[in-house]
Amino acid sequence: MTNHPTFSLFILAKSGKLAHLERDPGYQATLAVLDALDLGTVEFSQMTAAPAEEQFWAQFDGFYQLTEKSMRKELPNFVSDPANLAKVQAMLTADDNAQNAITGETTRQIA
Repeated sequence: MTNHPTFSLFILAKSGKLAHLERDPGYQATLAVLDALDLGTVEFSQMTAAPAEEQFWAQFDGFYQLTEKSMRKELPNFVSDPANLAKVQAMLTADDNAQNAITGETTRQIA
């Protein structure tokens, strides 16, 4: 959305709370992209404490069946700088070592 960069504004427009943005070319383009990715049906709930952006990414991960294991395998494909890749891998290894008592896969966010 042109001059409206926040995800929160997109959510407000999508939920009908900012009707004036519904005609915005940037908003329309965003909807077209989401529809092309089959994400146009993503729903946002007011019955949770999770922010809308977090709800979106949870549904995105579910839709594309993304898991930590698959993301680690694909890491070289989306971290193009070898120095940054080494940093991310070191961070993940350190985190794994700290959490080695936990078995199974867990969801984590890398800041």
